[in-house]
Amino acid sequence: MTLTDRRSLLKAPLCMTALSLAGCAAIGPPSVSRDRFDYNGEIARSWKEQTLLNIVRARYADMPLFLEVSQVVSGYTLESTVSAGGVFAKNNAVAPPGSNLNFGAQGKWTDRPTITYTPLTGQQFNRSMLTPIPPAAVLFAMQAGWPIDLVFRVVVHSINGLNSTGRGAAGYERMVQLMRMLQDSELLGMRVRGGVKQDNEVVLFFNTRVLAPEETARVEELRGLLRLVPGRSEYHVRFGAAAAGEGEIAMLTRSMLQILIDLGEYVDVPEAAVRDGRTTESQAPSSAVLGRLLKVKVAQERPADALVSVQYRDGWYWIDDRDIASKRTFAMVMIFSTLADSGAREGMPLVTIPG
Repeated sequence: MTLTDRRSLLKAPLCMTALSLAGCAAIGPPSVSRDRFDYNGEIARSWKEQTLLNIVRARYADMPLFLEVSQVVSGYTLESTVSAGGVFAKNNAVAPPGSNLNFGAQGKWTDRPTITYTPLTGQQFNRSMLTPIPPAAVLFAMQAGWPIDLVFRVVVHSINGLNSTGRGAAGYERMVQLMRMLQDSELLGMRVRGGVKQDNEVVLFFNTRVLAPEETARVEELRGLLRLVPGRSEYHVRFGAAAAGEGEIAMLTRSMLQILIDLGEYVDVPEAAVRDGRTTESQAPSSAVLGRLLKVKVAQERPADALVSVQYRDGWYWIDDRDIASKRTFAMVMIFSTLADSGAREGMPLVTIPG
């Protein structure tokens, strides 16, 4: 064996060591961006699927179930071992019997993610699903730029006795239209006195700037529908079915469970499911505005162009990615599901990547 051959063979373990070190370089800081977005995407996708699945379950009078991702811990380990040895003859002399050259390399890669799930049960379920959404959260959504008519139609059952269903539905619909126009004109706003958590200190106010004739007419029409005292520009907003005083607005909101049940009435289902008694015909009136806000379709095969899709029983239920109105409503429902918990939410999703 020539000196050149021996040098080439000795380079092999060095190359393997270099490759191992290159693999280590992908575990440290470069892994943060990759893992953060990968876990974020998967948690978001599963959250959307879980929300849609519970809306569909409500259509079948099935119990909604929630499983929270409370912690994600991912640990990486890369170990490598390289060894080399041999016996050579000097100065290209004939090698003595038994001369040899040997080398070896071993590598071990370990990816050991640990994901912790927490079922939503007991008191936490009561707080999150059965407790009505605070009026403050409704008005904060309006202040954040969400269309107030969309927020009210989904979350608010009645305001100052004006019901969203039954004989008061027409007046309610006109009320949310007026509030949307005033919101777009920046004539309607809210503020909180004494802190965000004090629901009884939420104030809804009309802008006191000089109004155009059509703006004045809208404000007065809204006051009339809500039976508000003329001349006031501020009204305290409290939870309830009826106002206790002249300067109050009583807002009766839905719980998350009510929202899921109400939206479930508009989920498309196979005719066979109704015929077999697995569910019933929708009890919601076909003229209800809520039915136009979120359209959940059903298909036999998994749809290709879906914002979110879930398989339930014998069909695929999905929201079309090109249906902007449904996408906006679905996003708002998911946001309110995080606001519905009146207690402290512990154990939020956590990703820990050891460097």
